[in-house]
Amino acid sequence: MARTLMHWPREHLRSAVFFAGRSARIEANPRNATKPEIGFQNLAYVIGCIHATHSFLESTINRFYFDAGQVSQGILTDRDITVLAPEVLSRLDGAWKLPDFERTSCLDKYDLALLMAGNAAFDHGSDPYQSIALIIKLRNELVHTKAQWVEVASTGTGKSRHRFETQFRGRFRENQLTWPKAVFYPNQLLGFGCAEWCVLRSISFVESFYTRAGGHKDWSEFTKLLTKHAKAADRAVARRRK
Repeated sequence: MARTLMHWPREHLRSAVFFAGRSARIEANPRNATKPEIGFQNLAYVIGCIHATHSFLESTINRFYFDAGQVSQGILTDRDITVLAPEVLSRLDGAWKLPDFERTSCLDKYDLALLMAGNAAFDHGSDPYQSIALIIKLRNELVHTKAQWVEVASTGTGKSRHRFETQFRGRFRENQLTWPKAVFYPNQLLGFGCAEWCVLRSISFVESFYTRAGGHKDWSEFTKLLTKHAKAADRAVARRRK
């Protein structure tokens, strides 16, 4: 019987780059700032990018464990991890049999894989781990959101008191379509800058993980594509400031 294996990490990453690219196109046109319906489209693309990025992270580590098990049994599903020692592949293959492993958090699965490979886990107090933790927090806020008041200064300065302001501000360019004094989350945060940052940080994290584990993974084709989108958006912002 013929069998096929879907490479979901690649498809999720491809989707994330697509959504980010669409957002870049929208924000590159300053006239879109006066079109609410276009602003809603931009928001949809950015949210879609965040979800796809999180799916990329989750599916990548699950696929890593799966591939380790397949390679340990002589089935070549991923050449990038064939350099791992047989005993490491065997340990990784047994991870799914651990109690509650399927309920283990995404980041804990990455750390556990590194430890099983005989390497140190990520430093939780620095990048790239901290950025990925923030991306997951943002995704969880969107998925498990609860209604809440966002305080805005009565003077009209629009200073949001949402915790995301201190966690995210300054990490990337804010939404170019929103009013400068709008609340930070969600209005200023959820733009192309956020989408681009999520994708690039996630790619960097996954590549770092494979290197630390002793394997190799190259997602540069997607980094280059996203960089093209970003340059087009940068040129538009520069023209707007002249």
